Amino acid sequence: MAEDHEDSHKKFFDQWKKWITNLGEFDVIPEFIWITKKGGKEKRHLQTGQYPAHKERNISISEVSKYIGETYEAETRGGPIPENLAGEPEEPEDLGEQTRSGTNDYQNMGKAWLQDELKSRSLPHNGNKADLVARLRKDDESKEG
Repeated sequence: MAEDHEDSHKKFFDQWKKWITNLGEFDVIPEFIWITKKGGKEKRHLQTGQYPAHKERNISISEVSKYIGETYEAETRGGPIPENLAGEPEEPEDLGEQTRSGTNDYQNMGKAWLQDELKSRSLPHNGNKADLVARLRKDDESKEG
């Protein structure tokens, strides 16, 4: 995990107008997603003369991949990688299909992911993590029944 990085905003937005030239009929809202050790809060940026309004999200490495997160933690502790993590991880299942079928374990998902999933279903997406999980499970049950 890099402690420092180049000015990604500047590099990205230097190309921004070129990338959205043919997307005039769409509301294009840029979002930076940073993969970090522990995740963090979302940061919203208002439009400036340099950049359009956008947000940054910090997602923990474990939210991206439990396998990679656990392997990273083992390596940063300086010890050997536990035997259950050695070798290649199993192929991940299609999370989108899991969500549609109602078999997804929402408890293992990050709050930002849960909120995005609720938004995509046009459901209220506020509250604590337990509320979000319960709302998704209830929606899944209503679709199954």
